[in-house]
Amino acid sequence: MSLQFDAQLAARNFDVSLQLPEAETLALLGLNGAGKSTVLQLLSGLLTPDSGHAQLNGRALFGLSPHERRIALMAQEPLLFPHMSAVNNVAFGPRSRGLPKADATQAALRWLDEVDAAEFADRKPAELSGGQAQRVALARALAAEPELLLLDEPLAALDVDIAVAVRQTLRRVLRGRTAILVTHEILDAVLLADRIAVLDDGRVVEEGPTQDVMRQPRSAFAASLCGLNMVTGLALDEYSLRSDTTVIHGEPEPPLTAGQQAIAVFRPSAVSVHRAEPSGSPRNVVRGALTALEPQAHLVRVRMAELSADITPASVAELDLTVGSDVWFAVKAAEVALYPA
Repeated sequence: MSLQFDAQLAARNFDVSLQLPEAETLALLGLNGAGKSTVLQLLSGLLTPDSGHAQLNGRALFGLSPHERRIALMAQEPLLFPHMSAVNNVAFGPRSRGLPKADATQAALRWLDEVDAAEFADRKPAELSGGQAQRVALARALAAEPELLLLDEPLAALDVDIAVAVRQTLRRVLRGRTAILVTHEILDAVLLADRIAVLDDGRVVEEGPTQDVMRQPRSAFAASLCGLNMVTGLALDEYSLRSDTTVIHGEPEPPLTAGQQAIAVFRPSAVSVHRAEPSGSPRNVVRGALTALEPQAHLVRVRMAELSADITPASVAELDLTVGSDVWFAVKAAEVALYPA
C-alpha cells in the first residue's frame, strides 16, 4: 500500500481514513465543506492534524516539513511565479532539490514537452491562456518528481473546450502514478481515477473502485453525480424496502434482511411517466407533482421531489407536462438494484 492516511481535526469536524495503492489515482468527491481539501492540506503540510498518522511508501509524513514529503500539490489556479518564464517555473523544483541549472532546465523542457507545452517555454505567465498556464503548472508539479501528486480541482477554472484537452493530458500523465484528485465532476473521476472516496461532513461515507461506485452508489451525492435515482429506507424483506413515502421493489445484491437499512438505485431512463395510475407490469409506482423539466441532450429530465425520469420532448408534449403537473412515475422491479446501506 503506497499511502495510508488517518487524521483527525476537531476544528473542522474531520475524521478520515484512506488507503491508496501505489500507481493508482483516488478521486475525492463530496459537497463543499465535506473535507476534500482538508485531506490535501494535511498531506501537503499546510495543516497539522490534532491526531493521526500518515505513511507514504513506509515514510511517516506528519513529522516532516512540506518540502521533505515528496508530495506535489497542483491547485485550481496555476499559481505560477509571474516574473519567471514557463521553463524557469518548471525548473524551480529541480533547482530546489540541488540540480545544477543546466540539468534543471533540461528536466523542465522535458516535462513541458510531456504535457504538450514545450512551445510556451519562454513565455511569462501573463502571456499564457488558462489552459496553457494549467499545463505549465502540471509540468512544474511533475518536475518535482513527487511520490504522491495532489490535484485540487485542476479543471474547474477552465473553459469546457480547454478542459477536454487538459483532461486528456492528465489521463496520460497520471497513468502509473500515485495521485489524489479532488473534483466535483463525475467525468473526471470516471476518466482519471482508479478509485473513488465520497466524503460527507468530514467522514468517508463511500469508497471503492470507480466502476463499482458508479454502478452501485451508496451515497446520495454519488448517486446524484451519476444521474441515478436513489431511495433509502428499511428493508421489508429481501426484495423490497420502505422509505418515508413509498415501497420500492427490486433485485437485491446481496439479499436484504428485514429491518436493515437499505438503498434502491435505478436510472432515470428506466422510469416511465403517466398522467393516470398505470396498470400492468411495473411494481413500483409513485405519485406526485412535477418540480422541474430540464433539457438533457435529446431528452427531457422531469423531476418529482428527489426522483427523476428521462423522456422524449414528444412525450412531454403528448402528456402536456408542466411544473406542478400531477403524474405517476413507474419503474419495473427488474430495473431497480437493492443493496444494504
